[in-house]
Amino acid sequence: MSTMSGPYAAVIQRGMALLDEQVPDWWQRIRVDRLMLEDCKNCVVGQLFGADPSLLGTAPIADDGDGFDLFAEGVERLGIEDDDHLYGFNLSPYLGDGEGTWLGLTRAWRQAIRARQADPSAGEVIESAASEEI
Repeated sequence: MSTMSGPYAAVIQRGMALLDEQVPDWWQRIRVDRLMLEDCKNCVVGQLFGADPSLLGTAPIADDGDGFDLFAEGVERLGIEDDDHLYGFNLSPYLGDGEGTWLGLTRAWRQAIRARQADPSAGEVIESAASEEI
């Protein structure tokens, strides 16, 4: 097992562990080609709850059209509504200028998900998303 590095490593590892616990096959549900963390409908949470609006709940989440409700209700159902940035689902307000960008976060998640899809037994991946093409 390798380890992740970079500004997003800890939060993405935490987010992956949370999803592993609550939605065991989550990485199989993500369309990496559509993944964009700044887009509520196409982010990790938006894709999971958009594909299965009743996930982790009894009533389906009503989509408002732009995916915000999918994201907001999704992080609430995951139990992290006030801490979504600590799990890599949103930008951290604590990263300084140039350290935290939507593009960088998206690239890091794409790499982590692709690694998990390639080897589901791998719990961690190396983040070298700076050179990845979007």
